[in-house]
Amino acid sequence: MQGISQQKYASRRAIAGVCLTALLAAVFAGCSPEVETDPVAIQVGDREVRLSELQAQVDFLEAQGSLLSTDRDAFMQRYTERLAALQRARELGLDRDLALQHQWENLLIGRLHQQEVEQAMEALAVTEDEIGTYYDSHIGDYTKPALARPALLYLKKGKHLDEAGRRALSARLEEARQRVAELPETSRGFGALAMEYSEEGTSRFKGGDIGWLQDGQARYRWPLEVVEASFALSETGELSPVIETDDGFYLLMLLDKRAASVRSMEGRLSASIEHKLLQAKKQEIETRLKAQWRDDAGLLLHSNVLSQLDFKTTENNGEGGKAFTQMP
Repeated sequence: MQGISQQKYASRRAIAGVCLTALLAAVFAGCSPEVETDPVAIQVGDREVRLSELQAQVDFLEAQGSLLSTDRDAFMQRYTERLAALQRARELGLDRDLALQHQWENLLIGRLHQQEVEQAMEALAVTEDEIGTYYDSHIGDYTKPALARPALLYLKKGKHLDEAGRRALSARLEEARQRVAELPETSRGFGALAMEYSEEGTSRFKGGDIGWLQDGQARYRWPLEVVEASFALSETGELSPVIETDDGFYLLMLLDKRAASVRSMEGRLSASIEHKLLQAKKQEIETRLKAQWRDDAGLLLHSNVLSQLDFKTTENNGEGGKAFTQMP
């Protein structure tokens, strides 16, 4: 009897062992699904935040030197508060606010400029040859024109002046020309003779001095013959012949003269040209990249739809119109 009991016990034990093994296998098989590589860590509304996104946030804070990257509880408190606030903002429709959208788009465009435009500009340089070529081709911009400062005597022609009258006016200025030698050395220009012989309203009170004339400058109230004769004089105190023009007779005396001068390319001018050329290169790069962005974007403009846009005219905006808002 005892042998039979031991045999039954052993048999039952073996069966139980097999059953337990099968049960454990079934349990572990059911509880061990394939591990997800980037599981959802937080869910708020329709928003799912995966583990990789959270880790990226922690890594970003660490790079910024934030203590939140070392404190799990503080990080989770701050991050979940942020998620909840953003969810509430979306519920209120704040994410559809055009002003906020423009700000966000401007930030993106600014970052794009940093990444593509500014990086492309870092290697820009202007060579000395480029500076020299620009200087030579714009030499007129760096040249000061010749100047002349004459004094003049002027006698006006009458409307019905005959030949005798013309000779009389010319002779009067010839007389003044002879009397210049009698002027004191301290006289400025024609001195007192200007009051006696000149009918020019302003300069006659200053010895005939009409100020500086610039060579090549055509916008003077004096006849072209007078301006050209002023530059034809070469020595201080030199007198011109009596000059007849359509409006009257003139006599000139050179008070001062300055030759044309060219500014040297050295120093500040070279730096200024370099800066100007560098800015031009930067503008060229920016223009090229903007054109490339447009091409790569595959823009398709539907003219029939765009024609329906309602642009407000200045008349519709009240008196004086409304200032345009510049697009980013």
